[in-house]
Amino acid sequence: MVDVISRDEFIQVIGELEAQIKSHPHSSYALLHDHPYSLEAHEHEQLPPPPISELYRHTPYEEDSEQVESPHTSTTHGLSTTNETSRKGELSGQALLLPDDPQWKLTKGYRAEWHGVDAVEMGIERWQGISYWLPVDWHQGDNPNTWNNRIIFQWHSTGRQSIVDGVIVGPVSPIYGLRIIQNEDGARLSFYRKDAYINSRGQLRGRNVELWETPLVTSKWYDFVFNTIWDSNTGVKIVVYLNGDIVYQKFNFASLDAPTKVYSKWGIYGQPTRVIFDEMMIAEGPNRLVDVTI
Repeated sequence: MVDVISRDEFIQVIGELEAQIKSHPHSSYALLHDHPYSLEAHEHEQLPPPPISELYRHTPYEEDSEQVESPHTSTTHGLSTTNETSRKGELSGQALLLPDDPQWKLTKGYRAEWHGVDAVEMGIERWQGISYWLPVDWHQGDNPNTWNNRIIFQWHSTGRQSIVDGVIVGPVSPIYGLRIIQNEDGARLSFYRKDAYINSRGQLRGRNVELWETPLVTSKWYDFVFNTIWDSNTGVKIVVYLNGDIVYQKFNFASLDAPTKVYSKWGIYGQPTRVIFDEMMIAEGPNRLVDVTI
């Protein structure tokens, strides 16, 4: 029911609303819609929805969606879509690496990954969201011909040299990533850093340093967002969100390497694994968390 009021009463009400809106600018929507008076002509009118921020990339893995990433797999089953579950829509992406699968390009490692084709220059802030589902049969066996690792997301860099004890040496990849680890406590998801070091033979090697980890629970969605600024000096920023909460962050530190560009990869690299992922989104600039969050 719309109350009928006089012109003078209406002008007085509008004046009161304007004064409140000016003193509380962030509550203007609630004030306008909660007030008991309105004009009959605007009874069913609603404020327009906020504009959707433009994304650098959005891969939803639906049938009619465009995908620009490059497949790094040696098999037809390595990268696909599935309707087993989805974070949004009807389909999700799937990576499957089996014990007998050959290396990608014969010598490029045992992997079924999407190359992001998303290289970013130093100093540009990025937000990358991706959701993961680990099915009950995520563990697909063992491959004795490769290292004991199951990387499901990683950053690589181009034109770089690793730094060991302040000395620039050769490249070691990846620089940071998300992986599945197994120990006496069971399976866990781990966000890690790759450190470069020189072994006793004078050879450049890499070792993983766990920065954060959580027990792996199957048949549930993990919504990750990675907020990064890559820099070859001391301007690096890394913030990791899981389901909206910050689980790791570090600011204003020197990178472990001296890259010129950084790109991402996701899927599976290492031991035989099946992993499902969905809603891969990338945005650039400050304060873009909401734009890449489900």
